[in-house]
Amino acid sequence: MELAMIRLFIQDPTRTKKVLYIAPTKALCNERNRDWKSKMQTIYRTCVELTGDSDISEDTEKADLIVTTPEKWDSLTRRWHDHKELLDSIALILV
Repeated sequence: MELAMIRLFIQDPTRTKKVLYIAPTKALCNERNRDWKSKMQTIYRTCVELTGDSDISEDTEKADLIVTTPEKWDSLTRRWHDHKELLDSIALILV
């Protein structure tokens, strides 16, 4: 799984593509975000958690890896016209 992310990051030096990781629970999102945030810093990439408690922000727009729950992803895609640029930038989805 991490190999696919690294491969995408290497192929995208301009940082225009994002990875989306969908975890079944908020607790798992928090755990994955915490683990990956430190790993992403070593390769100068950013990770952000997007759950029911958070909203789309500038940090989300700039992040290379977005960790989210299925419910938040559903909410986001239902309003796709409001988030078209973000949705267009997602190149890899991990479930």
